[in-house]
Amino acid sequence: MAWSNVSKSLMSQIEQIEGGLRLMVPALIGRIKTVQRVIGEAIKEEMDDMVSVFVDANRLRKSVIAEIVGALSVHSSGFVS
Repeated sequence: MAWSNVSKSLMSQIEQIEGGLRLMVPALIGRIKTVQRVIGEAIKEEMDDMVSVFVDANRLRKSVIAEIVGALSVHSSGFVS
């Protein structure tokens, strides 16, 4: 196997490289958390907008139904409601 007889010098270089890479991990995690927060805020804003649209559409639907029911005769409106 290629890794069974690794020289001490090569192993030392590999450990130095790994150590340098590990130092980068906290910064990468910080960037990931920042991106996740920004995305989460954007999604929340979009969801708030979407809820607002559905609330307005529901109000419109109720007002249209109320207008139709109001236009019907007393006998017919009882059947619809």
